Amino acid sequence: MNPALALLSLLSLGGIFFSRGELARIIALLGLTAMLLLTPSLQLPTGVISPAGLLSTMPPWQGSQSGYRINPQSYDILCAIEPWLMFLRQELRAGRPPFWNPYQFSGTPFWSNGQSAPLFPLNILFAFLPVQLGLNLLPWIKFVVAGAGTWALARELGLCSRSAALAAIIFPLSGLFVSFLDFPIGSAIALVPFLLWAVERLANGRGSWLSVGIIGALQLMSGHPETVIHTAMVSALYLFLRGASSQGEQPSVPTGPTAIIRVSIGLVGGWLLAATLSAIYVIPVLHSILESARWKQFSLGSEPELGLLLKLPFRLILPDLYGDPAAGTWWGPFDSLATAVYVGIAPIVLSVSGLLLSVRNRRWFAVSALLLLCLITAYHLPGPYYLLKSLPVLNRVLHHRLLFFVELGLALLAGAGCHRWLSGHGRSLGIGCLLLIAMFGIGWCIFEPNWATHELLSGQIAQIAGGTCIAILLTGSLSLSTRWRRRLWPVLLLLVATDLLLAHGKLVPGVPVQSFYPATGATEFLRQRAERTAGLGYSLRPNAAMVYSIRDLRGDDPVQLERFANAYSSLAPVKSLAFEPIANWSHPLLDLLAVRWVVAGPHEPAPIPNWRLAYCGQDARIYERQTALPVVRWQSNDIEISTASGPVPISVRKGEFSGDGLRIVEQVPGHWVIDWRSDRPARLVVAEVWDPGWHARIGSRTLPVELVDHLIMGVRLPAGQGRIIFEYRPPGFLLGMCISTGTALALLAYWIRKFFGSQKKNLST
Repeated sequence: MNPALALLSLLSLGGIFFSRGELARIIALLGLTAMLLLTPSLQLPTGVISPAGLLSTMPPWQGSQSGYRINPQSYDILCAIEPWLMFLRQELRAGRPPFWNPYQFSGTPFWSNGQSAPLFPLNILFAFLPVQLGLNLLPWIKFVVAGAGTWALARELGLCSRSAALAAIIFPLSGLFVSFLDFPIGSAIALVPFLLWAVERLANGRGSWLSVGIIGALQLMSGHPETVIHTAMVSALYLFLRGASSQGEQPSVPTGPTAIIRVSIGLVGGWLLAATLSAIYVIPVLHSILESARWKQFSLGSEPELGLLLKLPFRLILPDLYGDPAAGTWWGPFDSLATAVYVGIAPIVLSVSGLLLSVRNRRWFAVSALLLLCLITAYHLPGPYYLLKSLPVLNRVLHHRLLFFVELGLALLAGAGCHRWLSGHGRSLGIGCLLLIAMFGIGWCIFEPNWATHELLSGQIAQIAGGTCIAILLTGSLSLSTRWRRRLWPVLLLLVATDLLLAHGKLVPGVPVQSFYPATGATEFLRQRAERTAGLGYSLRPNAAMVYSIRDLRGDDPVQLERFANAYSSLAPVKSLAFEPIANWSHPLLDLLAVRWVVAGPHEPAPIPNWRLAYCGQDARIYERQTALPVVRWQSNDIEISTASGPVPISVRKGEFSGDGLRIVEQVPGHWVIDWRSDRPARLVVAEVWDPGWHARIGSRTLPVELVDHLIMGVRLPAGQGRIIFEYRPPGFLLGMCISTGTALALLAYWIRKFFGSQKKNLST
C-alpha cells in the first residue's frame, strides 16, 4: 500500500474525530476528493504525482520504466518545477541557504529566480519529507487550501453551508487549477480565495488589514509574481465594485466616503505589510527580474485573430474541445494547460441562476462584474486587455492567467445558484439550460468538421449528450419541493465532482518513485565530472541536470540573466526566452565556459568529427570536447566573444589560459574555495556567470569580483600564494532580511500587547 494513502486518509478524516464542526466536515470532504484526484499515484504501492514517464522518451533515460500516461505539455513540471524542488531539498538538507544554482545557465540565481519559492512553507515541508510522501502531500494540501478558502469566502458572502461546500468542490477541481496543481502558480492560486475572504471581511468590518497582509505575504513567497499582481488588481477592483458596507446578508449599501476611504487604506496597508513581511524574498526577486532578459527583451508578440479568440470560451462547456495531449489528439492553437477552464456542466447552469443575486447585492455584483472583466481580458478581447497593455509593469504580464478568477467566479456563482435552488427558487435554471444547449449547438456548427478530421466526433457527441442530460435533469428538479431538493443535494455534489474528476483526473499523472529521475550510466558518468555539460538537441533536457548535480550550460527558465541570454544567442539559431538547442558547436564560448561533455542519443553521431567518445550505452552517448578550458584558470588577456549584437568572434590562442598553481578545495552551490600560487600578478577566472551578489575574500580582506569576457567572473591577485573564497549572496538579501525581521518583530509585539491587554481587561471585569 502506498504510505501516502494512509497519511492523507488520516489528515482528511482526523478532524471529524475531534470536532463535529462545519470546518472539520468540509476538510474531510475536500481531503477525500483530493485523494480521488490523486488516484493515479495512490493506487501504486510506490506511486508519486509526476509526469516522469516523459523521461523514457529522451536520452539519457531511454530504456527506463515507461508505459504510463504521458502528456507532452507537462515538460515544465519535469524540467523546471521538480528539479527546483529537488535542488531546494538538497541545499536545505545540507544546511546551506539556496542562494545560487550552478546547474543552469552556467550558474544563475536560485533564491531570486521568481519561481523557486525557497521560503514557501510547502516547499520547506517537502525538503524534510521522504520524496514519495512529499510529492503526494503537496498537491493534496494545495487542493484542500484552495477548497477551504473558497468555502470560507462563499460563507462570508452569505451562502448556506451546502452551497458553500459545492463551490468549494468546484474551484479546486476546475481545469486551470488542476492543470497547474504542481506549479508555483498553483500555490499562488490556492491562496486567492483566502485573500478575497480577508478583503471581504475588511470591507464589512469583521476583519482587519493584518489578515490581508499575512495571506498576501504567503502568496508573494509562493513563487509566481504574475499571479500576485493579478490578485492585487482583482482585490482592488473587487473592493471598488463592492464598496464598504455593513455586515450580514442584507444588500450591500456603501455607508459613506469615510468607510470607503478606511477600507481602501486598509487594503493598501495590507499589501504593504505583505511586501515588508516577504521583503527578504521579494527584494532579491525584483533585482533579478529587472536584470533578466524577460524584463528587458519582453514582447507579447503578435495578437491572435479575433475569430480564434472567440472560439476559446467553448472550453467552458467542452473540456476536450481541442482533443487530449496525453492521448496524442491535441490539435489546438495554444497550450492545453494554460487555456483549460472547464468548471462542469451543472455549475454553468447554476451560475446563471446565481447571477440574479447581483441585482440587489453589491457583493455579488462585484463577483459577477469581475468575472466578466477577467473573461474579456483573459481572452484578449478588445477593451480592458489593451488598457492593461498600455500600463507599466502590467504590459509585461501574461493576462490569460486571469482565467483563475473566471473559475473562482463561476464556482461562487454556482454556489449562489445552488443556494437559491435549495431555498425553493431558481426558475432561471431553465434559462441556463437553454443557454447551454444553444452553446452546444453553436459549438457543433463551428467545430464539427475539425472533430471529424481528427477522429474526435464520437467523444464530443458523448460529452454534448451527457451535458445536455445533466442540464435537463437539473432544470427538471425545479418541480421538487424544497425538502426534496435538500435531500438530493448530495446527489448534485456527487454529480459535479464526478464530472470534473472525469474531465481533469487525466491531468494528474502517477508513476512509481523508481521512475522519478532514475540514475542511468550516463548520469552517473557525468556526476563524477567537474566540468560543464551540454546536450545535443533535447538530450538531458534542461533543467533535469539539477537533480543529478550536473553542471549544464543550458537552462529553461523565464527569468534568466540578460548577459547570459545575449551570449547564448550566439550558440542557438533563434533568440528566444524559451529554451533553444545549441546549433553552433564550434563557437569559442563553449570553451570559455568549460563545456567538456556533450550528451547525445545512443546512436547519434558527434556534430564535430574529432570529439572523443567517452561513454557509450543504451541510454546515451557522451562525447568529450578536448578543447574545453579548465573551470578555474589563470587568464592573461581579455577575450571577446560574439553575441547577437556583439563583437566578431576571435580564436582562443594557445597558452593564453593556464590552470597551473590552482587547486579547487571546495565547490558547492554559491561557494568556491580555491588555493592559488602565482609568481606574478594575474587574474584568476572562474567559469561561472558573474552577478553583483558574488563576493571574494582572502582571509579577512575583501576583493572586488570583476565581470570577465562580458559574462563570467574573475579576481586580480598579486604574486604569491593563498586561499581565496568566493561566496554568493543575493543582492538586496540583507536589506530584505532586516525589513522582514523588523516587521515580524513589530507584529509579534503588537499581538503580545493585545493579548495581555485583553487578559488585563478580563481580570478587571
